[in-house]
Amino acid sequence: MLEAELKLERVHIREHRQQELDQLTEMFGDMGLRPEDVDMVVAAFDRSDDAILNAMKALEFGFVESERRSPYRAMVASGGLFLVGALPVVLPFLAFDDANQALLWATVLALAGLFVVGMVKARVARSNWFTSGLENLVIAGVGGVIAWFIGNVVGAALV
Repeated sequence: MLEAELKLERVHIREHRQQELDQLTEMFGDMGLRPEDVDMVVAAFDRSDDAILNAMKALEFGFVESERRSPYRAMVASGGLFLVGALPVVLPFLAFDDANQALLWATVLALAGLFVVGMVKARVARSNWFTSGLENLVIAGVGGVIAWFIGNVVGAALV
């Protein structure tokens, strides 16, 4: 998707250069640069198609080349984290013969896991760990109750 947008942006730079420069002028002005400084900055970008493209990547698409991540690493990390997150909910069913006891432990472990994820989120976002943990727990809990309700309705409709 990004590559298709960049290809189109290259065409715009080649065929509608002044419009692209006007866009840069507007964006830099919105950032608070003085008009006389904006003119100098845009004139510097005008000397290089690559500079214009890189500015548009960052300002229009929020993309900086040095921030590009491998989709394969993202796939492995996402799959691994999904597996780690699912294990506490699945393991009780392997450990207990009684389905109700396994369900109780799976629920407790899922809730604890959701709270911990909220705590980690708080550390990254620099917010209150308890509030963030509780927020994550409530949001996921409401989602779980809604999913359970929909499952019951669909299950009843199929019977």
